[in-house]
Amino acid sequence: GSAVTPGVKVKFNSRVLAEGDDYSVAYADNVEPGTASVTVTGSGLYFGTKTANFDIIETEDGIDAGGTYVIVSKADPNLAIDVTGGGIVKGTRVWLHGKNQTEAQMFTLTKNSDGSYQFVNEKSELSLDVSGNSQANGAAVQVYEPNYTNAQKWKFFRNTDGTYTIANSSSGKVLDVPGGRSVQDAYLQ
Repeated sequence: GSAVTPGVKVKFNSRVLAEGDDYSVAYADNVEPGTASVTVTGSGLYFGTKTANFDIIETEDGIDAGGTYVIVSKADPNLAIDVTGGGIVKGTRVWLHGKNQTEAQMFTLTKNSDGSYQFVNEKSELSLDVSGNSQANGAAVQVYEPNYTNAQKWKFFRNTDGTYTIANSSSGKVLDVPGGRSVQDAYLQ
């Protein structure tokens, strides 16, 4: 019922180009389940057009296992879950940062046999994890090597407004920012 606009990453040789300055993006047929397309058109110093197709899959719970997502804050959709400083080292904290759709903000979901999900960060290939599998309020959220423990198992609860609350399946505690303040660079707990 709403437009699906997966992020694109455009490179020229090893340089990552900037949307708006170096290229523009247009989507087509991206509202209903089926095949949609995204077209990237060069601008400024870059020219040419490239179109790629992607599938919109209708799922039972609205979540596509195997899909890659940028997870934004309900309080401020301009802020997304981000691996601090684009870190690739296990134990790096996770925070809210300005939505930029870089790999540090992209997470691929894998559905576990118990119905929970694991989030794997596209850049680091590390999993979203509760530090030390803590059950305490305020426990740090980090990325850590995938180990399929309860610290890395998450469940989605659909809210009446169509958003989701994400909770650790072991502790039942939800992804949260201290004081409920969705502000730039607030660490998740």
